[in-house]
Amino acid sequence: MKNVVTLDEIREVELRPQEQFAHYMSLLNKDIPYYLSNQYEEERIACPGCHAEGSTEVFMKLGFHYLACNQCGSLYVREIPTNEALNRYYQESPSHQFYVQEYLTRLESKTHQEVFYRRVNWILDAVVEYGAPREFYLDLGTKYPAILEQIIQERFFEKAQYYSPFWMKESLRNSVAPIERLANQTDHSISVLSAFDYLDGIFRSEIFVQHVKRVLAPRGILVLTTRTISGFDLQILGEHAKSILPPNRVTLFSIEGLVALFENYGLTVRELSTPGQLDLEVVANFMRHNPQFDVPPFIRYLIEKRDQEAHQSFKAFLQQHRLSSHARLVVQA
Repeated sequence: MKNVVTLDEIREVELRPQEQFAHYMSLLNKDIPYYLSNQYEEERIACPGCHAEGSTEVFMKLGFHYLACNQCGSLYVREIPTNEALNRYYQESPSHQFYVQEYLTRLESKTHQEVFYRRVNWILDAVVEYGAPREFYLDLGTKYPAILEQIIQERFFEKAQYYSPFWMKESLRNSVAPIERLANQTDHSISVLSAFDYLDGIFRSEIFVQHVKRVLAPRGILVLTTRTISGFDLQILGEHAKSILPPNRVTLFSIEGLVALFENYGLTVRELSTPGQLDLEVVANFMRHNPQFDVPPFIRYLIEKRDQEAHQSFKAFLQQHRLSSHARLVVQA
């Protein structure tokens, strides 16, 4: 299984000004009880990754109970809201309007544009490396329209299409979720499917993978990015991590859970990397704002006493051993 060490992440949510995050949290504290509390269709028992049924509740956040799988270590919420409740939240809630507006503003940054082009090259290189067909490319839950526009300009595929996610500004009135659109695709019709920053935000990841298995053409590939609980910053910060927030971050697989998720449905993980470089900065930023936070002595010493050379070496270690919380994968049918 290939492991790439590089920079490919967009994670301003952890590093944005504290007052913006505080405002977002104040909105969430009002909206989640109003739109989602007691609007559950069921409670999850088995791990969505390895399917083991043993779990431990590790914390509760905004009314959602986060469980850790006793076998693979994946983190997931127990409660699964109804589709109706989720659609209403995404279409009406002030917290989500704020989230979308902040996100759309950041799309214009130079950092985002650089990441777009790197991801385009990653997709095109993966097609060549793994011998995927080039008939139909579909980007699911699009957050980066610039990626598709670039791929269309390259004329690398006979057909290219994307589905704007139902939470983006131009789609807020559309209640059809990306996973429902994927369900309508013809069997074995998609050559390359991309799903950036999508997997950790859906409650029924196993249904997503079942659809992926069905719609991918022979030797077709899925390329995706997601957050993983195996990452250094999430392991250190746990429930205090800004990126673990319902309903947009509800399933954070471990590295082992990610592999099991796809292999359980007969898919092959060709590449699994954690190429992030911001884990240490995220922890350091949290420590600055929360000086009483109980950080392991070694981590405090590393952050406060050692120089940039040591920090860079530590980041390289995290990447090499798949211990950063930003994961990217190539999965093949």
